[in-house]
Amino acid sequence: MAVFIGKEEVRGRSNLSDTTIWRREREGTFPRRVKISLNRVAWPLAEFEKWAADPEHYRAEAILEGQAA
Repeated sequence: MAVFIGKEEVRGRSNLSDTTIWRREREGTFPRRVKISLNRVAWPLAEFEKWAADPEHYRAEAILEGQAA
């Protein structure tokens, strides 16, 4: 079963603003959020930890069909 972390934890652990996280997600240089309910998003912990280990070289993999990494 996948483990997720919420927005507050992502902001705290990454030291990035919401806007910077959003921009980096679009660039493919930060893990992509997953909608886990109608009003809540989270990030897969494993992907976040990969990013945290090497933020300068992290590249997100395409998760949704039709997205290019």
